[in-house]
Amino acid sequence: MRKAAVLLSITTILLLVGIPDTSQAASADLVLSEVMPSDEAFSLENRGASTVNLRGYTVTDGEGTLTFVSDLVLGPGSSITFAKEGSSGWFSSNGACTFPSGQVAKTGSFVLADSGDELTLKKGSSVIDAVCYGKSRGATGWSGDCVPIGSGQYIKRLPGTDSDSSADWISTKPGWTDLSYGTGFEAEVECFTFPESGGIPVLNALLSAEASIDISIYLLTSEHVASVLCQKARNGVDVRVMAEGTPLGVDISSEISLLRSVADSGGTVRLIDYRGCGDSRYVYVHNKYAVIDSGTVVVTSENWTSGNIGGEGNRGWGAVIRSTGYAGYMERIFENDFSLQWGDVSDLLSLYPDSKPKGDLPEVGLSEYRYDVFAATVVPVLSPDNSLTALRDLMGSASERLYAEQMDLGSDMSDIKGDTPVSWMTEAASGGTDVRFILDATQSDGDTHEGYVNLIGSTTSVQAISWDGDRLIHNKGIIADDCVWIGSVNWTSTSFRYNRESAVVIRSSEAADYFAGYFLKDFGVNIYTVQEQGLSLSVRKVSTSAGDMVLLSAVGPAGYSYEWSLGDGTMRVTDYGSALFRMPPSGVYTATVHLVGSDIWDSVDYEVQGPVSGTGRYSWYCVVAVVVMLLCGSVSLLVKTRGPQCPVRHGGGYGR
Repeated sequence: MRKAAVLLSITTILLLVGIPDTSQAASADLVLSEVMPSDEAFSLENRGASTVNLRGYTVTDGEGTLTFVSDLVLGPGSSITFAKEGSSGWFSSNGACTFPSGQVAKTGSFVLADSGDELTLKKGSSVIDAVCYGKSRGATGWSGDCVPIGSGQYIKRLPGTDSDSSADWISTKPGWTDLSYGTGFEAEVECFTFPESGGIPVLNALLSAEASIDISIYLLTSEHVASVLCQKARNGVDVRVMAEGTPLGVDISSEISLLRSVADSGGTVRLIDYRGCGDSRYVYVHNKYAVIDSGTVVVTSENWTSGNIGGEGNRGWGAVIRSTGYAGYMERIFENDFSLQWGDVSDLLSLYPDSKPKGDLPEVGLSEYRYDVFAATVVPVLSPDNSLTALRDLMGSASERLYAEQMDLGSDMSDIKGDTPVSWMTEAASGGTDVRFILDATQSDGDTHEGYVNLIGSTTSVQAISWDGDRLIHNKGIIADDCVWIGSVNWTSTSFRYNRESAVVIRSSEAADYFAGYFLKDFGVNIYTVQEQGLSLSVRKVSTSAGDMVLLSAVGPAGYSYEWSLGDGTMRVTDYGSALFRMPPSGVYTATVHLVGSDIWDSVDYEVQGPVSGTGRYSWYCVVAVVVMLLCGSVSLLVKTRGPQCPVRHGGGYGR
């Protein structure tokens, strides 16, 4: 049985009553360290090397005052928490002293407002420390903006800081981890993509388990994954699964059946944030990771659904990371989130006692899959702990290339100026970095995502395109020089600040090049590549039952209109990169193509020799026939061409 290691640092209280303070500790060593408005609670910490007696100190919110009227001595490095008498929150239930009491007298109305307030610690008339949060108007001894705070959150002072400003504090919740970004672990990394891999690397990694599998997942509907977990649990592997209890807009009845199968096979299955569970730590647990045998971590951008595992699913990235250090780190995160002590996690069987297991799960065995394996340093990323900071640091480090492929972009993360991913891309592009951005267009309301892309492309040097292709861009991947980011973090405020998310930064030029190849394939032919490389007009002779035809074609972006000129006075406009014309008489001609809405064009001289066969008439049958021949590569290159006669002009097109 593994012990649960709780990551949240619970303050250590050293409370000595009736002992005089014999130290020479400076008053400045005593600081306000935590404030929990909803629990009417706060903590004091002695950061000095000597004991401090609280007798004679006061704490005020500007409307009421608490006075320490008896000896309360804090040893070096110790903390003490005070909560209003009768409060029943997390602070109150963890050994807090109550006020008013025989040791703490109260005058006036001392009430910590949820929307914002200030606390000032004083000794006589001297201000020792102060903190302001939310919509407070400030206080003596405080400078700058107040510490932001959300519903159900409390504020916590960072270790070793004392600038009397919001830089000293973070907003957090009981049960949240507060880990900084930057810890790296040496690893071997196996890279893969969806849909190309079919999820085989995920299944193979799970099948390799000999002792333990811990999974934290937003959505698990793959019968193949469930089958492997049942098989492993029946064979004595310690299988634990924590799934999101209320995924947005999803009927989880089939998932519950699969998870019931895992539980009935001996696995431990819990749901977090299930309706009615009380105040949840996170808006969503949106992870997609597994820790296997305390030595391997699987992390993906994709949920483990029937479409992604064994099907033709979304565009996404994944990695199997072999590193005991990284696995140990993620194991501690799992233990914290999986714990029942926070009140938002429940066993599946208690929530769905009448659920039925899924029958006839498929047999799953190891499959052949060619991995690209790279030595790397991996750096964990977590929401709400550090994902926004990590992304800022990663993007700010890019000097050669910065590629991002995203499913979502929230309105408050799309500002070209400010503390947003778009502003960081813009800054990198203005410094000469090759910055490219793909945003899925199918998941936004109306034209929201296309509007963001149009704004970014038309006002910055970022090459931004929206994707409305044959599959969902569900990826959340970033490439910054020789680093790649893989994980579950969407570019929304909720994902950065309020969800539990996990990602990893892989520092490896080989891994970055691997994923860059797939990114550039997705980036494809678009307005930016055409501006750089031209339209590449070609002229071909096509023989059909209706006679000889001339096919003009150009490699250009979808979503644009093309204006064609055969060179004999005949013109046509199409919404795709080709046009079919009646063959002109013998002679030399100049064909041109123009991308409507830009000044991008190309031209080619060609010569028609000999008599022209056929009636010169063509029909839709001919058009269809030409398309089929183009796809099959059977168009005859009989028209004599003499190459482009003028360069493509740049500028003036969309996105510049």
